[in-house]
Amino acid sequence: TRFIATPESLAVEAYRAMLVAATEEDIILTSQLTGAPANFLMPSFIAAGVDPAILTDTSDKTFSTNVESRAWKDIGSAGHGVRAVTAVKPVAEIVALTDIYAALLVAYFAKPPL
Repeated sequence: TRFIATPESLAVEAYRAMLVAATEEDIILTSQLTGAPANFLMPSFIAAGVDPAILTDTSDKTFSTNVESRAWKDIGSAGHGVRAVTAVKPVAEIVALTDIYAALLVAYFAKPPL
């Protein structure tokens, strides 16, 4: 999820902005799109004109006949770590932060217990 919100990704700006604004409350788990359970951004369904309430019933693996067939290219997926996406940042900056976090963890766990 974090690398989608980068200038280098092929994601459209609206998707990147949605990731930055999203929290875990914006994630919906549904199998209604593909038949396999996956996490999607609820605001992307709303923007596409789909009522998220129809996505919670997993007994039927397809949309009801009341929903017209549509392209799902504008439906964004995201994981529960979406809250960590606070801004659109270059990949190099994200990787550098990851390296810093890793070094801090190694240093922390290398200390003898108190």
